[in-house]
This record gives sequence, C-alpha cells and structure tokens, in this order.
Amino acid sequence: MNSRHPSPLYEAFLEGLITFIIVWLVARKFSRNGIAAGTFLLCYGVSRFSVEFFREPDANRGFIAFDWMTMGQVLTIPIIIIGLIFISGIFLKKTT
Repeated sequence: MNSRHPSPLYEAFLEGLITFIIVWLVARKFSRNGIAAGTFLLCYGVSRFSVEFFREPDANRGFIAFDWMTMGQVLTIPIIIIGLIFISGIFLKKTT
C-alpha cells in the first residue's frame, strides 16, 4: 500500500506562503528592476519541482525522464532556468 501525502497543502505552503515571503524580503532588500520577478520564478520553480516528488505521477504518463522525473518536473526546469537568467542578468548588469 502506497502512502499518500497531502500535496495540495505542500503546494499552498511552498508555492504560496514561502515563495511570497522570500519574494517580499528580496524585493525589500534589493531595489533593482526585475529582481522580484526572477526570485518568484526561481522560488516557484524549485517549490513546484520539490512538491512533485510527493505527488503520484499521471497514470497515462508515469515517470518520463530518467525513471524518476514527472512531466511537472520536466516542465518546471525552464522556469527555474529563466529565473536564474533573470537574477544573474540583473546582478551582472553594470549600474550606470
């Protein structure tokens, strides 16, 4: 018998509350344009990727990559990459 987790509660906590708090704190500390958007994309992507470990994969797809990644995780990887690009671009950009 497989144990089930309340993944909607994990999603609400990680993708909602924790992501909001982190984005809010980062936006207060850094005043550069786009930092909040990049932080949101990164936090949301990492949270979503993490929560997918507790969800049962779709019955019609199962694990689709490396025998452990679900479709949700595969689709979240570009979000994480875009968030990293936003944040690195903002901090590497010289202020004039």
